[in-house]
Amino acid sequence: MKLGTSLRFLYPTGPQTYERFTEALAALPPGGFIERPMGAFETATQAHQVLEVAAAARAAGLDGLLFGDSHAVPASYANAFAPIPTIARLLAVTGTMPVGMVLLAPFYQPIVLAEQLGTLAAFAQAPLIVTLANGGRSQMFDAFGISMRSRARRLEELTLVLRGLLAGERVTFHGRYLTLEGVQISPLPRVPVALWLAGTVPVAAAQAGRPARAVLRRDILVAETDAAAHAEVDRVLAEGYRGTGKAE
Repeated sequence: MKLGTSLRFLYPTGPQTYERFTEALAALPPGGFIERPMGAFETATQAHQVLEVAAAARAAGLDGLLFGDSHAVPASYANAFAPIPTIARLLAVTGTMPVGMVLLAPFYQPIVLAEQLGTLAAFAQAPLIVTLANGGRSQMFDAFGISMRSRARRLEELTLVLRGLLAGERVTFHGRYLTLEGVQISPLPRVPVALWLAGTVPVAAAQAGRPARAVLRRDILVAETDAAAHAEVDRVLAEGYRGTGKAE
């Protein structure tokens, strides 16, 4: 079993973030849940806390750290740090712990992305993990002027092209959304770059002919004392956070 951590949607920038959460939670049917905003409001504090979490993950000997993706989020609502430059900064504190990102594949251009990943891999001391996901918020697709119905095909084409480019191949590809003629990139990755495809249904792995990697989620809160941690967790769970319970 491998143990890692993910940084995603933890750092709102204003009180209105929490207000929106409570409104959305109240409108959900019984048993429904959504992400609860947590963390400080100030951007500088948020960035510092990301570094602290990364350093703590390394110190704890975790097997990896991933940083999540989001787009077209109003600054008045929440900060959405871009994964690639964020991971570049985190490499300074993660050392030999594998790190990576979850990218919303439909919004990425393969040549630029491959070059950025090759650059990250030039500085990294450990393998990189790149998880490609479809994305599920219609607002993001509207912002990019992309049909949400095209997301699966866009992910498939990006994956095929990205594998070839990162392997140093001269890539020619004619798809519905991507066209490349004899393209190569540099720098090529110096450390291994693993491409994972995110999916929540069995067909996501079955169609690729590969075994699925099960991901078990456990949310953890760290406080100065046990009593303080229990008090905060009890308050959060009472609000309906993710419809889950508490392990003692």
